[in-house]
Amino acid sequence: MASTIQSRQRNSVAADTKAFRLSDFGKAELTGAALDSFVLDFADLREAQLQRARLRDASLRGANLEGANLEGADLTGANIEGANLAGANLEGVNLEFAFIDGANFDGANLAGANMDAWVPGTRHPSRFTHRRRAPD
Repeated sequence: MASTIQSRQRNSVAADTKAFRLSDFGKAELTGAALDSFVLDFADLREAQLQRARLRDASLRGANLEGANLEGADLTGANIEGANLAGANLEGVNLEFAFIDGANFDGANLAGANMDAWVPGTRHPSRFTHRRRAPD
């Protein structure tokens, strides 16, 4: 996976550093990927397939996850401040202890998501949609 990630990123960052700021992963197939503690700040992850991915303690500040599929992903302790999750599938995702301030969840599917124990100092977004999106 590291060579795939390295070949698609805009910046030349060693794969073992876990830092992929400003990288382009649009439509990437990352189902089940172990991305714990990765730094993906401002990365383009539009329509990425991240089902069951582990993103514990990852940093996704300002990342664009519009339309991404994160069904069953674990984002425990992740920093998604200012991230765009509009239209994303977050069904069954674990957002426990996540930093969410300023994240956009417009039209996101949060059915069955664990949103317990928000980190103090962050706001519960007023734009959460706790129901399934209507079929296209």
